Amino acid sequence: MNDDKINAILEQNTKLHDLCRQQREVIQGLLEENTRMLSILSGTRNKIAIGLRKQDTAQEWISVNDRLPDAGAAVLICRPDRNNRGRQIVEQGYADVNGWWRVYGTRTKAVTHWMPMPRPQREMR
Repeated sequence: MNDDKINAILEQNTKLHDLCRQQREVIQGLLEENTRMLSILSGTRNKIAIGLRKQDTAQEWISVNDRLPDAGAAVLICRPDRNNRGRQIVEQGYADVNGWWRVYGTRTKAVTHWMPMPRPQREMR
């Protein structure tokens, strides 16, 4: 084998070595980024779980004797069922004027409790 062929092989080997080193650096960077993203997602998942637990405990029925919602704000209301004594009905409604509540286009004063509407489900991607 002559010197030119040996030099060409050595040069090609050096290029391959450099390419492997560059690929190793890229892969290492991707692994580090993946680890960082997993950490962020894990933290986000924990925050969501904590938020959901807080939301679950925060959604308590509020007596109309204790407090009323903002006028016109859609809320969940609880009222006695006129047709079935002892049974409660949960519906969407809002506080109107003079102690009246609007529920599905009708008016009633029979609302005993209310709570804010839950947040809508965010679309999953």
